Amino acid sequence: AAKVDLAEGGRVIKRIERPGAPGEHPQPGSRVRVHYVGKLEDGTIFDSSVARNAPFVFNVGIGQVIAGWDRGVASMTRGEKAVLTIAPEYGYGNRAIGPIPANSTLTFEVELIDFDPPRELQDALVRMGIALLIIAMAFVYFWRNRPEAEMAGAGLGNQQ
Repeated sequence: AAKVDLAEGGRVIKRIERPGAPGEHPQPGSRVRVHYVGKLEDGTIFDSSVARNAPFVFNVGIGQVIAGWDRGVASMTRGEKAVLTIAPEYGYGNRAIGPIPANSTLTFEVELIDFDPPRELQDALVRMGIALLIIAMAFVYFWRNRPEAEMAGAGLGNQQ
């Protein structure tokens, strides 16, 4: 399996278990759906979306999750399965969180199920689509009402 260093000095390592579909990666703000199993260094599972049968959904790259996840998931493609090994400074640092001791290196088996473009991009595409529709409607209106069309006595393409 290929290993990729996603942070200086091996603080976030991604080991690709199954490549995803070739193509784009989620961009900052993309809404992603992942399945994961989180483990401590001794192999103890501390959390699992797989066990709950409920994918975890969040917006990548904007600080909603630990920094190691933001880096790791942003580097994945749709359908990819990888193991992320995350040093404490990209995880929970010197804080103990539930069953996770302070200063823990964590391992996550992560599958990027799917993702949507960032909300701003979705909004921009909708606005662009509306603008193109208005332009097309205006073109048809002006084409049908041009002076040559009225003189020809017909609509589109019936000039004699």
